Amino acid sequence: MIAEFENDIRKERQLDGIAKAKERGVRFGVESKLTAEMEERIRSLRHEGHTVPAIMKATELSKASVYRPLAQEMLPSSIGANAD
Repeated sequence: MIAEFENDIRKERQLDGIAKAKERGVRFGVESKLTAEMEERIRSLRHEGHTVPAIMKATELSKASVYRPLAQEMLPSSIGANAD
């Protein structure tokens, strides 16, 4: 009973801290390896004829991370511009 009450208090404090951090603009989670420069490199490697597995090895990214910029390139500009 007391332990449950302590857990509730701890959870409430944690949620308050997270809310305050978000107000300050703190971003949570792992930082993305996929930068704008990396996206351009992926596109250029693909246009040069490299396969996706070869691009994955060269950039040390996952298959999904390699396909993401390639898929954005294929979308019509009206759809791709709103995809965030």
